[in-house]
Amino acid sequence: MERAKMNAPHRMNPRQPSRLGFTLVEIMVVVVIIGILTAFLVPATMRAITRARDTEARMEVSALNDAVEQYQQKYGDYPPDGSDWRVLQAHMQRLFPRMMAGPDLALLTQLTHPTGTFSPVAMDRAEALVFFLGGFSSDIANPISGPGGPLEFKNYQGDGVRTNLLNYQYNATRDNVLFEFKLERLTFALEGNRYVSTDEIEMGYADPQHGGND
Repeated sequence: MERAKMNAPHRMNPRQPSRLGFTLVEIMVVVVIIGILTAFLVPATMRAITRARDTEARMEVSALNDAVEQYQQKYGDYPPDGSDWRVLQAHMQRLFPRMMAGPDLALLTQLTHPTGTFSPVAMDRAEALVFFLGGFSSDIANPISGPGGPLEFKNYQGDGVRTNLLNYQYNATRDNVLFEFKLERLTFALEGNRYVSTDEIEMGYADPQHGGND
């Protein structure tokens, strides 16, 4: 009889409450632990992201510097910053003497004289880097408007005039590239039926004769 009692299956005491979940104290402990871990992990993650961005920026500046040096080695001069028309004109004339007899001099003039007079901010320093390091056409008589140059002729006005800037758009597929600029970081957009510079609008220098050089 005693042996039978010992081998009988254990029955839960109906008076003993069963635990089906966490207590409030246990939940609070878990929340505190998660908060402590977050306090350590979030700053560490942000520092890692900041370091990665700093590294990327340094690499990009270094690559730009290398591209500028390659430009100097290729053309014998550093690219101008667009702030002085005489410097800009002399630079292009030295690099491409035959350009002076073609339409590109007129196009360069329109790019830098949006209201008829020279503007030192029409081609700002950032645009100048894109203009010069992005690559010129292999057509030495038309380094700007030739195939693979900074401007692409589309004859939007229908007059066939190659000295009219309104007949051109920015060329995103250029030749002789010294630095690959990411298109999503350039300030140009589709306006009407052509791609043109938009930073002049953003900076308050909008003019229908100006566009396409950044």
